[in-house]
Amino acid sequence: MAAACLVHPYESSRALGIHDEDSADGTPSREALGEQFTFSAEELREYIIDNPMRAGEIRDRALDNRGIPAPYILPVEGGFQVGWYDGPPKGNKEVFFHRNAEDAATDYVLTYWGLRRLNGVPVSHRASELSFDKCLRHRDASVGARLVHAVRALFEKWLR
Repeated sequence: MAAACLVHPYESSRALGIHDEDSADGTPSREALGEQFTFSAEELREYIIDNPMRAGEIRDRALDNRGIPAPYILPVEGGFQVGWYDGPPKGNKEVFFHRNAEDAATDYVLTYWGLRRLNGVPVSHRASELSFDKCLRHRDASVGARLVHAVRALFEKWLR
């Protein structure tokens, strides 16, 4: 489970000792690595709870993720939204609300690897977009969230 929590194909494949001969740098695809993970959502959740620093590490990695499409964790009032950002015009999709960081981190890892997700409260597309914008306007918004917004704006401008 530690390899899955790295949420990065290169690092996770090295932790698992897996090498792909057909890949230029030997890194298997995200999909191929996801097939290696056989734990349940509840087992991963317990692992993250038992390792208190994990949730913060996963959230930091989520903020560093600049690819599209990609999963994300967004702090919102009362908890976190976890979803998939698919770029314009689709935007956010498959968004769920979680009350605590451990559940949000668990759902993010599962989403990243394409595994069955942790049950959360579904969030409508419009509500997730409003939460994202509100978070970025809020004076206490994290630098990482502002960076994600800036990157998102650049991609949207570039795609036009």
